[in-house]
Amino acid sequence: MHTCRQRDLEILEQYEKDVTMVVSLGRQGMLTEELLHAALALLEVPAMIRGYGHVKVASLEPAKLRRDAILHRLRTPSSHTTALQTPPHQQQQN
Repeated sequence: MHTCRQRDLEILEQYEKDVTMVVSLGRQGMLTEELLHAALALLEVPAMIRGYGHVKVASLEPAKLRRDAILHRLRTPSSHTTALQTPPHQQQQN
């Protein structure tokens, strides 16, 4: 069973991983306008987790669902954007 402190640390660790991923994408030049909006939305997800005790627990599932949806959008951008599907160093040169 998770204690409140363990859960809070897991939330923080996940946020740090998300920040690292977004920064990495930016440094690689892979953040198109579409992906930038999704990346910023991803970094706003922890703000959905509010309150204490049962109030916080109730906010975890909606935040997780939102995060999953945003990650899906980052991993499968619209057809004209292939930034996350093929890293630049692996793209075929013409």
